[in-house]
Amino acid sequence: MKKWFLIMVTALLSSGFSGTAQTDDSNINYRFINEYGAFFGGGSNSTITGFTGVFINGIDINKTNFIGIGLGYESDAFASQSIPVFLNFRHIFPSSKVLKPLVNIAIGTRFSFWSEDQIIGYDPFYLYPIYGDPIQKYAIGIYSTVATGFNVHAFSFTSGLFFKSVGSKFFAGIEVKCGFSL
Repeated sequence: MKKWFLIMVTALLSSGFSGTAQTDDSNINYRFINEYGAFFGGGSNSTITGFTGVFINGIDINKTNFIGIGLGYESDAFASQSIPVFLNFRHIFPSSKVLKPLVNIAIGTRFSFWSEDQIIGYDPFYLYPIYGDPIQKYAIGIYSTVATGFNVHAFSFTSGLFFKSVGSKFFAGIEVKCGFSL
């Protein structure tokens, strides 16, 4: 009895998948996106500006939805560097024009690392700090983006808001990216 049930379920599932794969409505394709840009934002006590680059591997579903896994590199003005790892969802609005509007949502984590100068003492006459070797520090934080933009063939442009953290320090701001997909 169990054997017949498993055979029937397998036959139904395989016929369902082969039936959807043969229709023109369902189209799944691999896509690689890389984007580069700048971000401008602030934390509780400072303004942060920097460069960002992301690489996303994923699949296009019906040429309107994209789901992928991204890896990036960020560097800010304070010489802090981060590697974001995130899930990315994009919805490309159907249009008869070449320019197609899109919404881009990304959420994940980021691994940040930087060096801080170590104060080993103070000058006895002028009370200036005396620095030793820099200390390497690192932290894990949040990475998230909500942006809008457009695609023109393989070219993409997005601009939107981000929310990130470095350890317990949170900051938000605006980012602007452009890139292309393969």
